[in-house]
Amino acid sequence: MQNKPSAHRAWNHRGLALADLEFYEEALVSYDQALRHKPTYPEAWSNRGDCLAALGRYKKAIASFDKALELEPTYFEAWNGRGVALLGIEQYEEAIANFDKALAFAPDDCEAWNNRGIALISCNQFKEALINFDQALRLEPDYYQAYSNKANVLLLLQRFEEAIASFDRALQLEPSDANSWHNRGMALASLQRNAEAFNSFDRALQLGFSTPEVWHNRGMMLANLGHHQEAIASYDRALEQADHFDIWHHRGMALIRLERHEEAIASFDNALKLNPELYLTWDNRGLALTVLGRHSEAVASFDEALQRKPDYYQAWNNRGIALYSLERYDDALASYDRALWLNPEVSQAWNNRGNALRRLGQRDEAIASYDHALDLNPNYELAKQSRKSVLKELASS
Repeated sequence: MQNKPSAHRAWNHRGLALADLEFYEEALVSYDQALRHKPTYPEAWSNRGDCLAALGRYKKAIASFDKALELEPTYFEAWNGRGVALLGIEQYEEAIANFDKALAFAPDDCEAWNNRGIALISCNQFKEALINFDQALRLEPDYYQAYSNKANVLLLLQRFEEAIASFDRALQLEPSDANSWHNRGMALASLQRNAEAFNSFDRALQLGFSTPEVWHNRGMMLANLGHHQEAIASYDRALEQADHFDIWHHRGMALIRLERHEEAIASFDNALKLNPELYLTWDNRGLALTVLGRHSEAVASFDEALQRKPDYYQAWNNRGIALYSLERYDDALASYDRALWLNPEVSQAWNNRGNALRRLGQRDEAIASYDHALDLNPNYELAKQSRKSVLKELASS
């Protein structure tokens, strides 16, 4: 190629072929050879920029695109590539300006419309991003990336049914797009379509998208479907890759469902080491301790939950149960009262309050509490039985 007048083109074409195979380093060598033969070759400068961006060398990519645009200011591919590199360094507003330049010279360039939409997502301009993806799809109806990006925006906007339809179209065009399978699962999970979501997460894993997020989400779907042992196995796969508090928390919840309370507490402890502010984890840890009869520790755990979220009525009720088990009936009553002040519609707290009042010898007030519980839940058998027992005690006294 060295001695031919068209050697620069041959080296450029060789670079393109290598880039198509994702051999970016080798492609760069070819583009550099093209530019050695013809330093004023804008296409090679632009293609070189694309390779550098693909390798994550964004600032060097921008310099290469700048050289292309110096030579040919209307070169829309270089403006588009420069915008992509700017996305890589999170310069979103400038990236949009570059895509605008590309579209000024080539208004029918679907790739620039798609990339502009991606930049708008990063600027939280979701509705305008949708317009851009729709424009890309008008120009190229089989552009699966635009369908996938559109679906991601619809997911962010909580338009879940539309998101699923867009993911389905993307996957019809490109069934091996693992990221779309995962995000489709997220949309299905938001609609509580757990089995379908599980299948989507599983498909992403089969395609090699083995991230902690996918394993975690898969585990949550299994737990929602009642498959707690399999859920734990999925959480364990996630934890092999990422020591994250959410995964430990959900693992603990699955262990509680399996009545493996000691192991659940260990999982909750791991979550709390990573993030001590998890009030739900403190609360569930307290519940596991209560089941094991470790009531003083349970009260301490509920106190930690309430220190972080004082208006969490469930923790006040749970705290009352642990205090009742310690025969601290006045303290239990105060906890139930706080729970009911926060949410007077909790039939269990009214029943529990009645039990504490009964232990304190306040039978008339206990009956009134049971009545409140039964007003809220007429089929509450425990409250019916407790009320009947107190009435017998009153009759025999």
